[in-house]
Amino acid sequence: MSSWYGRAVTPMAAKSKSWSIVFPTDYMNIQNEEQLRHIEKFTDDLAKFLDTEVQRISISQRWKETTTTNQSMDDYMSWVSRASL
Repeated sequence: MSSWYGRAVTPMAAKSKSWSIVFPTDYMNIQNEEQLRHIEKFTDDLAKFLDTEVQRISISQRWKETTTTNQSMDDYMSWVSRASL
């Protein structure tokens, strides 16, 4: 999967069409419905402009499905942030 890091879109598009926009649904807990609609519309418009798709994923669900530890993602992230210092 290609990623776009602010470089020109055209050269990247010529190299690969396997783009996607990752939309982490569990970090979009927005109480303001209008704000959430604007974010989703912007994301959909960006995907249309880039001729790609939006992958709406739950990071916490992916963690549960793929982790090799018995820790929750929140516990692990709390531990790893302290252990890295």
